[in-house]
Amino acid sequence: MHSEGLNNAINSTTVVDVLIARVAFAGIFQVPSQYVNRKENSPPGLSLGEARIGQNHCFIIFFIFDAISFFTSLVFVGVHTSVVVIQSKEKKQLMVVINKIMWLACMLVLVAYLALSFVVVGDEWWLAIGVTINIG
Repeated sequence: MHSEGLNNAINSTTVVDVLIARVAFAGIFQVPSQYVNRKENSPPGLSLGEARIGQNHCFIIFFIFDAISFFTSLVFVGVHTSVVVIQSKEKKQLMVVINKIMWLACMLVLVAYLALSFVVVGDEWWLAIGVTINIG
């Protein structure tokens, strides 16, 4: 791979990593749920400001996978910015690793949103999987 093509690949994967980080970041703050806003109306065990779905196992899976995807993407955005000064052979090797981890981050986001769709649609597993496949 020539250095111009390698630099284009680096730029492209940087954009993709930023987009993955953006999706993961938005997912954490756009969670579909009601929040406890009054102590007298709150279910037992929930505190003020806590999401009502916060104790749901699928929501916990969503949160963990989404956070891992977010931080993985952010780390590799930082790595991409430092790749510019590395020699061409090492860039190629690093790009192979970065591409694999970028795909891992994509899969983590997919699993996170599948888990969240189970929270939203409840016991209708076929609907949750169908929606996730159409999004992915």
